[in-house]
Amino acid sequence: MKNCDKVVWGKIYVIENKDYPEQVYVGSTEQKYICKRKYRHRKENEWGNKSYGNLFDTPNWTCQIIEMEEGLTGELLRQREREYYDYFKAVDMTPTNQNVPWTTPEEKKQRRKKYAQNYYLNVVYPKRQKLKKSSTSSTH
Repeated sequence: MKNCDKVVWGKIYVIENKDYPEQVYVGSTEQKYICKRKYRHRKENEWGNKSYGNLFDTPNWTCQIIEMEEGLTGELLRQREREYYDYFKAVDMTPTNQNVPWTTPEEKKQRRKKYAQNYYLNVVYPKRQKLKKSSTSSTH
């Protein structure tokens, strides 16, 4: 079998901790072995990544595959991950993911708009005010 003919199984998984039942991390991977992905999550948590809330604070955490499908890759995999993310939010659990797994074009548009508004209010507008103050004080 050639390398390009490999079958890829997309996996969607959750990381949970019995001590923090309201928190969940939803993830997806195309990696063959989920243990490699779990290891990476643990390391990222040790390095200060805040995406995991309290999930790794005690040894009572688990990582479980909740869906595995042949050929589920790329954008389709992340869309399915998003469906689980939304499901957990709907049942009053708190996904700890810092980033939403997949965003619609409309959500991207809204995020860019919000970013632009915040940038204007927090960066551009204060600079303009500062320039106005300095130009009016120098003319008097």
